[in-house]
Formats: sequence, structure tokens, C-alpha cells
Amino acid sequence: MSTNKSIVTTYCVLAAIFFAACAYAQLNDPDPALWILGYVFGGCVLNTFVVLYQDGGKNEDGDGGVRRVIRVLMYMFVFINTSVIVYIAVALLPRIDFNLPGKELAWSVLEFEEGREIAGLAILLLHVLKLLGYLSEDLGGGGKSSNTKGGAYGYAATVAMVSAIIGAVYLWVYYQPEMNARYKTEHCDGAFGDNRAAAEQEQVSGEL
Repeated sequence: MSTNKSIVTTYCVLAAIFFAACAYAQLNDPDPALWILGYVFGGCVLNTFVVLYQDGGKNEDGDGGVRRVIRVLMYMFVFINTSVIVYIAVALLPRIDFNLPGKELAWSVLEFEEGREIAGLAILLLHVLKLLGYLSEDLGGGGKSSNTKGGAYGYAATVAMVSAIIGAVYLWVYYQPEMNARYKTEHCDGAFGDNRAAAEQEQVSGEL
């Protein structure tokens, strides 16, 4: 089951933009280095590897060895990412009120910094698993039915990434200011908070 190369490249570019923004948001975090490294490596560097080496999966004398190394790096990243998610979740679970209705419960998790960290890591984990799928395919090969199925999955992944970007923008514009007002969590705005503060100050000055 193969996926058209242009679909893979489109997905990788969109994902790189999304995770680069996530990394930028961590610049004024109390512990930015590891988060920036995770988002840049898992969300941008690995994308570049997939775009460059999405051909030649069965070429043992060519790129096959390189692809195996990249897959090993991806599996290591998945293991580390999953371990961090479990570690954070264990610390977060006692603080969650599971008596809340489903929708309120989901939002209450995101109101904890650890909840937002888990959400970001979960998206990154799903992304890297998708890259593993792309890298394991014999891209461009297979029959017509195989290409059709692979293309459908590729389009679905691209639509999912676009939806994630739109969702993140929506939450940033409409939900984050409300959360800041309720919990005094302006520090969670990350580096984008400077841009928000400047825009709000400019708006106030214009009204005066």
C-alpha cells in the first residue's frame, strides 16, 4: 500500500510548520531546551529525513541502510515520548476530577500545564508513527488498488494535520485568553505571549 510522494511531502511540510510553531512557543518556558529539542527533532528534522529518503526502501545497496537508521531513530523517539507521557500522566491523574461530565473533564485536563504537555506530546507521537508508516512503504510502487488506499490514508493524515493547525489557532485565539483570566496562566502563552501583549497594548492605545 503506497502513498503518492507529493502527499507525503505536503504532509511533512504542514507538520513541520505546526511543530516549529510549537517549538517557538516554548522559548520562554521555564525548561525550554528539552521541549524545543523534542518538537524540532520529532516534528521537523524527521520530516526532512522522510522527504529525502521516501524512495529506495528496497534498495539495500543505496538508501536502504540510511532508512533503517532513520527508523531506529524514530523508534527511539517513540519510546522516549511515550515514557514521558506516562511519567507526566502519573503525576497528573490524582489532580483530575473524574466526576465531571465528559466535555468538562476534557477541558479541565487542558487547564493543567501537564495536560497540555501530554496533548502536545500525544500529537507529536501520532505524527512520528505516521512518518514511520510512510518510511516503511514502497512509495510509488504497488498496484492501482494499493496506490488508491495509500493515497486515501495520506490525504486523511494531511487533513488531520490541517485540522490540528486550525484547532490550535482556534484554541489560542478564543480559549487561551479565557484561561489566562481564570487561572493567571499568562506564562503558558509562551513566546507568542509577547506578540499577544503587544497587539493588546496597541489596541488599547488606539482606543485612547
